[in-house]
Amino acid sequence: MTQAPQQLRNVLVDAAFDQISGRSLDDPKAWVGRLALLPEASRPKGTETLARAWATQTPEEAVGWATSLAPCDTRNRAEAAIAAS
Repeated sequence: MTQAPQQLRNVLVDAAFDQISGRSLDDPKAWVGRLALLPEASRPKGTETLARAWATQTPEEAVGWATSLAPCDTRNRAEAAIAAS
């Protein structure tokens, strides 16, 4: 991803997060680190998508991660996605 031209990085990272699912999520903690690569406006959606996928694999870990987030709308969205899963 870091080898892609700057103008394409945001598009590629957004697309990668759009494709996350419980079956394709290889290392949830690595994806947590990748959230910082998303444009700020896309982070809540990326966090929600990650939470939903993580919850299908290991719900307890997903809940632990979500509750470690600062109280805000993004955390609420992550917790709601986990509950819905």
